[in-house]
Amino acid sequence: MNTGRSLGNCYDLLGRAERFRPDGGGGGTWVWDDPTMAGDFVEQMEQDVLPFLRSLDTTEAALGFIKSHIRSSGHRGWHWWIIATIALGELDDARAIWPEYGGSHPAPDPDAPLPSWETEEGRWARYGEIGPPLLADDRAALARILHRWEAENVRGTAIEPYWTPTPFPLEEDAEPEQISA
Repeated sequence: MNTGRSLGNCYDLLGRAERFRPDGGGGGTWVWDDPTMAGDFVEQMEQDVLPFLRSLDTTEAALGFIKSHIRSSGHRGWHWWIIATIALGELDDARAIWPEYGGSHPAPDPDAPLPSWETEEGRWARYGEIGPPLLADDRAALARILHRWEAENVRGTAIEPYWTPTPFPLEEDAEPEQISA
């Protein structure tokens, strides 16, 4: 049934706060033709969303928040979980995931260039390269891999001028001799 109204619901990830809903109802949707919507949206962003986003100022905080929201976990596969657990330094958790999912991806030839991330072959080759250092508890090698992946994904994008590599929790939790290797 077409009501003639333009609705936006942001997939219920960011619904209209109850205090802004006309008559207290509205089911959390943003009705784009409501003249109060734009101001309410800005106010909700400034009062609720931006302070929350500012609290996600570390890798631990951001990944911890994402990992705690099972509702959205269906959008991420094993590869997201294993990379997140490695970045956080939770290597026992990553090793628990590896045999079932990552173990079928052999490590690429270290002397051959890796295919582009843009190809399926390139993505699987990269997943395969984390297996040996993960199983050997080689934090320094894992950190180098993650930093290289990070750089590959940022290079040539609009955020590259603003990007600064920072240590992963994996590196911060390691003994100094593990990182200098």
